[in-house]
Amino acid sequence: MADKYKKLDVFFYVYLLLITVSSISSQFLFKKAYANSGDNKLVLLGLLAYTFTGYCVYSVLSYGNLVILNIIWHLIYFVILFIIGFLIFKEKFSYQQLIASLFGMLSLIIFMFYGVE
Repeated sequence: MADKYKKLDVFFYVYLLLITVSSISSQFLFKKAYANSGDNKLVLLGLLAYTFTGYCVYSVLSYGNLVILNIIWHLIYFVILFIIGFLIFKEKFSYQQLIASLFGMLSLIIFMFYGVE
């Protein structure tokens, strides 16, 4: 296990974005494949997207602890899905859900300002 982690740089944020986009894309492709009676091309594309996600997760591990990095990645993932749901799909959220989402965003901000080691 590495004792020294890389300092956060632009690649860290690029990897987090790629993890999020490829995760969302793979789930979307699997959903479309299921709706199209198991379209093998879509399943294969979804698997490739998940493979790429795995590579990006491996690459981001050089920046900090696995648990903290995973929390950050999932918080970004949920924040982006929240925004997509609200802006694109016009989903409505309860007061409690909005408060929980704000806590998630606050957690993300704290992690980003105080490091991931």
